[in-house]
Amino acid sequence: MDQLINTRRLIPALLLTSMLSFVACMDDFLDQKPQGQQTEEVFLKTSQDAVLATTATIIFFSIGIIILAAIQY
Repeated sequence: MDQLINTRRLIPALLLTSMLSFVACMDDFLDQKPQGQQTEEVFLKTSQDAVLATTATIIFFSIGIIILAAIQY
């Protein structure tokens, strides 16, 4: 009975380890350019980009203030 329990734990552990090893060997995802997002090379080149950055910053901090207020109550 103990051997059956150990086998039930061993098989998922081996599968998880093998999957993580396989994913760790693939490093080509590090060389890809972000798609659908602004990159550092092209961001803040126009006035519209500055407006987007300002709006995103205001929204980010507004949400943070709302979350902090909700936590305090």
